[in-house]
Amino acid sequence: MKYRQLQQVIAFSLTNQRKSGCMSYAPDGKIMTDEKDLLLLKEKGLRGEGVTREEADRLAVYPDLDKLCDAAGEICRRWQGREVDSCSIVSARSGRCGEDCKWCAQASRHHTGCVTYNFLDTDDVLKAAEANSSAGIRRFSLVTSGRTVTKKDLEKFCEVFRELSEKTDLYLCASMGLLEEEEMQMLRDAGVKRYHCNMETSSKVFPTLCTTHTPEDKIRTIGYARKCGMEVCSGGIIGMGESLADRLDFAFELAALDVDSVPINILNPIPGTPLENTPLISEEDIIRTVALFRFIMPKKSLRFAISFYTSPSESELQSRLLEKSAVVGYGVADGSEHIAHKHPVHTPRHDPEHRLMTQTHTSPCKAERLLRHDEAEECHSAYYILLRYE
Repeated sequence: MKYRQLQQVIAFSLTNQRKSGCMSYAPDGKIMTDEKDLLLLKEKGLRGEGVTREEADRLAVYPDLDKLCDAAGEICRRWQGREVDSCSIVSARSGRCGEDCKWCAQASRHHTGCVTYNFLDTDDVLKAAEANSSAGIRRFSLVTSGRTVTKKDLEKFCEVFRELSEKTDLYLCASMGLLEEEEMQMLRDAGVKRYHCNMETSSKVFPTLCTTHTPEDKIRTIGYARKCGMEVCSGGIIGMGESLADRLDFAFELAALDVDSVPINILNPIPGTPLENTPLISEEDIIRTVALFRFIMPKKSLRFAISFYTSPSESELQSRLLEKSAVVGYGVADGSEHIAHKHPVHTPRHDPEHRLMTQTHTSPCKAERLLRHDEAEECHSAYYILLRYE
């Protein structure tokens, strides 16, 4: 769907800018309207150079969303190509988390009714891995709830990773909280090549959403992963009450960390969490944000994740993102039906009769193909729009 009705676009832009505080930091109160300026910044991205903060501020209030996204899309195709970096995550431990992240269903203090379990059976993990490998999924990750995992538990997970390394050709990833360097090295030695640790939001906003750990804790974990020779996947969630200016702060902080992959999640306000009444952000706001992230990080793999988003027109949103926002395709990123029936994903609205997406999404798709996911509308599993096939 195109938004060529310029008056509507400008009306949306001005309304959204007032809500987000965007107007307050437009240079000299002026909105960038000269297409030549946009083309100059696009050329900068095509050279692999990220925009400055002042330039990002100007792009944030550019009134023609179509042209902004067309430019971001060219930058994306220049550096990411037209194929999908498909990945799949399996919740290897769910619930009982002692942290106080306001967005999270797994925090024990929030009483969301999420499913809890300590370990998935190794056989179940292997079945999920084999199903994903057969479907053409390239990356496979085990994700655990909680601040961290004990060394004893980590040894069990490492055994699983070693078995996966021996029996599949999957690129293995892990997300297991705030690990120390020795623990990170254990994962690396077991075959894990990429570690996931979301910064979640800007360092200014983070303390308003979580008090049990800090951005500095996460940065230290990321440093340990790098020191052990791993790639790093780190992004966050938008729509938690932050302004567009806060999102730009966040994007520049991620750019400074020089992470390899940046998931952009959309909040699904889950009943029982402190953010349960947070209004959903608009689709246009999502699209603009993704485009701005591309200008700021032209060479990075941006992963658009709707794991926290519940829109009745989710397929249409993904279609628009594929068309407009520096996005070239998407793949599944949560488990398989082998896991779905035994261990539903952690949201009270999960319907166990819905299958997760492994069978719906097969081999990495071409850029222009939009894969549908009607069977998983209520699963709220983490499925990503992916921007790179490496």
